[in-house]
Amino acid sequence: KDALILETTWTSTSYVENLGGGKFQLNALPVRSQFAPVNGIVTADVNEDGNQDVLLIGNDYGNEVFTGRYDAFTGLVLLGDGAGQFKETDTRTGGLNVSGDGKALAKLSVGNKDLFLAAQNMDSLKIFQSASLSNSFLESFALVDSRNLSLFKNLFQSIFILLIFYSIKPIFPNHNHC
Repeated sequence: KDALILETTWTSTSYVENLGGGKFQLNALPVRSQFAPVNGIVTADVNEDGNQDVLLIGNDYGNEVFTGRYDAFTGLVLLGDGAGQFKETDTRTGGLNVSGDGKALAKLSVGNKDLFLAAQNMDSLKIFQSASLSNSFLESFALVDSRNLSLFKNLFQSIFILLIFYSIKPIFPNHNHC
């Protein structure tokens, strides 16, 4: 009798557009981004045309037995046109292949290159990079694995040191001690 009942009318993977003047509009992303749950979204200008593009990963393996996995998504790059429209890229040649239980996506800028880190539940961390000064971002994704991980060893060590450095708070923040 006193139960709170909630109802949803919008379940599309979407973005919110700021129209200005305190007005916003909810826009659904293209149909291929609706194939399975999306858990990681990052924006970046991956094809260097001056417009923001969208990278997405997802899936969900943790459903009940009767429903089964939501695993129809392998990752997607949407190329933005600067006017709020996005063109789907070909997943087979797109290079952003996270076909597992993708849970998070992050962008790490190193110099003039962007690295994209894709975390999967109970699976490996996938790292992709975009080629700078290239119109062919999709073909230039490269998975960092055990064969070429040594190239990124120093980068990971530097990130770890920075994370530790910025997480340490001084013991005496208002005192000068030598």
